[in-house]
Amino acid sequence: MNLNYMGIIIGGFLPAIIFGIGGIFLKASARQGISLNHLILFAGAGAIFLAFLLLVLIKEKSISAGSATMAFCVGLSWASATALMSIAMVKFETPISIIGPLTAIASLITALLAMWIFSEWKEVLIARLLMGATLIVIGVMLVSTSSKANRIQHTIPPGNEHGDEHSY
Repeated sequence: MNLNYMGIIIGGFLPAIIFGIGGIFLKASARQGISLNHLILFAGAGAIFLAFLLLVLIKEKSISAGSATMAFCVGLSWASATALMSIAMVKFETPISIIGPLTAIASLITALLAMWIFSEWKEVLIARLLMGATLIVIGVMLVSTSSKANRIQHTIPPGNEHGDEHSY
């Protein structure tokens, strides 16, 4: 198998599967009752656990102030997105089966920013990328309107008029 396909599998498909499973853990954690600060704390603990494991397994140890700053921003953006997803599930009772697919928009934002910031437009077939992006947008539109109860349109979820069911 050529390296490009291996990169797509390792850097694209496997993370998509892992992020998808992570969404299920996010929903399960919210169902069992967890405050937003504890959710981010324990999710961060999971990331730190993996970091220590990788420090032992991978011998490469390169780092700079710039790379550390960018890595910190990765964690901050992930934690922010996770917190917002949790708020939507708990406060607004939005199903993870709707929220999860909506995060596919992230791939479009990443692609557009990478083409602009890193000049990756020179390395991709723009027409194919635009066709794929169009399909993602169509899918996101279908997913975002798929709630039977139209819960997404409610400002305050039924049964939570006083906001006292959850701490956030």
